Amino acid sequence: MTWLVVGLLSLVVLAVAAFPFFRRPKTAPAASDPIRELRAQRQAVYRDVQGMYNDWVVGQVTEADYQRRLQEYRMQAALLLQEEQRLLDVAHRLEQEVLERRGKRGAKAARCANCSRPLATGVTRCPACGAQVAEASVG
Repeated sequence: MTWLVVGLLSLVVLAVAAFPFFRRPKTAPAASDPIRELRAQRQAVYRDVQGMYNDWVVGQVTEADYQRRLQEYRMQAALLLQEEQRLLDVAHRLEQEVLERRGKRGAKAARCANCSRPLATGVTRCPACGAQVAEASVG
């Protein structure tokens, strides 16, 4: 009986000691993208406006409530868009500073086909407008 208790106790100790080696490593949480989050919030406001419009069309919301809430939603969307643009401008200024420090200011930089802003080497999306960069046009 003693050998059985010692054996079980040994297995428990071995399992506790080996557990850290067999569990999956924790992955670092993905860095949040504030611009993407602001766009998602703005899209949610737009969906709310559409839902409210549908309610107004079928008569569940009065004209006065519709106009008042529409104005609130517009203000909310405008503030989100303003903050998004501020962050895009900050990203653009940082890209410009990086280009300057790399000494490429005088050289012709690749430009976004959508907004014509300079692009850093190797980017897949324009930091200013978010457009996908297929082939950066130089000049």
